[in-house]
Amino acid sequence: MKIGRNDPCPCGSGKKYKRCHRGRIFTHQAEKFTISVKKDGVLYKICKIVFHQTKDKKQSAIFVSFPYHKNSKGLLSLMTFPKNTPKVDKLSLVPGGKVTSHKVKYTHWSDGNVHFSQDQKIYTKIKKTSDPLDKAIGHLFSIQIKGVEGFEVKTNAKGYSEKEIDLDFDLGQGTDDSIKITGWWYDSNTIHPQSDRFTKVYTFIKKEGFVNKCFALQAPPNHQLSNKILFLCVRKEFVTKKRGTQLVFIGGFDERQKASNINNDLQFLAMLYPARNYNHLKDQIGSIDFDDSRSLDLSQQKLK
Repeated sequence: MKIGRNDPCPCGSGKKYKRCHRGRIFTHQAEKFTISVKKDGVLYKICKIVFHQTKDKKQSAIFVSFPYHKNSKGLLSLMTFPKNTPKVDKLSLVPGGKVTSHKVKYTHWSDGNVHFSQDQKIYTKIKKTSDPLDKAIGHLFSIQIKGVEGFEVKTNAKGYSEKEIDLDFDLGQGTDDSIKITGWWYDSNTIHPQSDRFTKVYTFIKKEGFVNKCFALQAPPNHQLSNKILFLCVRKEFVTKKRGTQLVFIGGFDERQKASNINNDLQFLAMLYPARNYNHLKDQIGSIDFDDSRSLDLSQQKLK
């Protein structure tokens, strides 16, 4: 959409385009975003992304949560990619992993601490240190999904405000609903459009031929993270031949200085829903659910 310099800015600010979004990228600014995917005319809610800051504004964070997935039994893990290994065909989440019967959220704090958690539901055991959010990190996280029908159907849309925004990706027609969502973290002053054409959804075509539909997300003004942009990109990508719905998340990678050296092991956080053979895994590697830990404590007391 080509906009005249003196036309009203399409963002709805009421300002002239030349004094608002001309020459800079359009961003969706809010505290919370609900991300949905449309398949064959039906919208499925996939995840929620939150720009969070503490009440004293001393710390901020990005939350990525998955309250809409129908299966709550998952496997959380601190993963290790072995050093001096250019490529690994398959990594298991079991070493370094714990199971949970709850839907959890991923948190990346401004100081670089990352973890999986859920208040009053699980112990925050799967955690590590990553890059602080004041850096332009680049790749922040990835979400891979097969079978959007395993997520809650979106029945109503929220209003567009600084508090919360709904963003929808359209997969079009067809049976292929394996998708990859990636989050990219950049300084806002280094992001510029390649043309003076206004758009709320950006299309990036990689040299490999992948077509990414991207939204630029930004925290509201006066938020600690408002000087950064989270590019959220979606494309169709094969995930697995296994039947049913599968959700995979990875994030919290080692700091770039360490990760760039192939002589170091690379660590990151990962989660998988549903956890197949859940009861067997629970016996093998244990659970981080509050209730399971209490049951274990009680059984140990009885033995004494």
